[in-house]
Amino acid sequence: MECFQRRHRSTAGITIFLPWIFGLILIGGVFKLFLNWFWSLFFISLSHLIFIPLLWFIDESPRWLIVRGHHDRALQVLKKAAR
Repeated sequence: MECFQRRHRSTAGITIFLPWIFGLILIGGVFKLFLNWFWSLFFISLSHLIFIPLLWFIDESPRWLIVRGHHDRALQVLKKAAR
């Protein structure tokens, strides 16, 4: 969360949990439609795939970058978060 500007942190926090929420909402209907466990879990998993593109817009944690030796990139992320 430290990677987001202060005004975007609430939106980012909510967005992270949307796949979980939608999965919980869909689970009842999906299991009622498909009596087979495999297909039920398959269709529930598909609902999470729409959030994968968010990974290209979220920066890595500065702590993770420092541990991996990417100090310059960590500094860029911290400067971006400070804006």
